[in-house]
Amino acid sequence: GGWDHTIRLWDLNSGSLKTTLNGSKAVHKVHCNHLNGLVVSASSDRLVRVWDCRRSEGSVVQCCLSAHQGWVVGVHWAPGHQHQLVSASYDHTLRTWDTRSSRVPLYTLASHQGRALCVDWSVPNVRR
Repeated sequence: GGWDHTIRLWDLNSGSLKTTLNGSKAVHKVHCNHLNGLVVSASSDRLVRVWDCRRSEGSVVQCCLSAHQGWVVGVHWAPGHQHQLVSASYDHTLRTWDTRSSRVPLYTLASHQGRALCVDWSVPNVRR
């Protein structure tokens, strides 16, 4: 992701650009789900977007998650799960989501004193 409002996907073998995804504001973080090929992004427009880069027609945005009140700067898929993810925002919160029911977050952790800058999801005793 970048300040040019895009996500660029590259073919690492050839070094060539495969796809450019266009957002509406700066993209701060992206994370790929290797189970289903979906990409999640965090951006300055306070949205978490889930992209399906396998689609060739129509919108590649599968869903937008919109509960944050500040820039979203961190996202991470739950390990071993196709539908759950977590996001971090300048609104001092972390939120967990299930993309099958994207209207409201599953849980909001609002105990940060300041901006949440990044997030990771780890599971004890699971090797990556």
